[in-house]
Amino acid sequence: MKGNSEFIGVGTEAGAVEVDMLFVPVFEGDDSLHDLPSLDEATGGEIGRARSGGEFRGRLFETFIAPLTSGTFRARRVALVGAGRREDATTERQRRLAATCGYAARRRSVRTTAFLIREGLDQLKAAETAADGMSAAMWDV
Repeated sequence: MKGNSEFIGVGTEAGAVEVDMLFVPVFEGDDSLHDLPSLDEATGGEIGRARSGGEFRGRLFETFIAPLTSGTFRARRVALVGAGRREDATTERQRRLAATCGYAARRRSVRTTAFLIREGLDQLKAAETAADGMSAAMWDV
């Protein structure tokens, strides 16, 4: 196992979390990120540009990373992570999605991360599943 890791669940606004990288699952298709209305602005419009140009579509496990340079977000960077089609969402998919985030953080030597639990999910179950998935990146095989 790599170092010591600690998982803490917090119930707060996404912008208030002070981490190196905030992971935001995005569903494929019409996921408007309405629950994060100022996120695009905080990246200087990079999220909107990437989404409208097809660089990021929310396809399963694809990622898009941008610095958070303005607004109320306290995280240094945001990583959008494709969650695939909303109707295909399962607990196992959420676990694998969180593992993808853990591996991405590990590859980039990110020290602190947060995984945002989006609206419409069972918050407790989703948090447990996310912690389980992200912890997979801690193991060296």
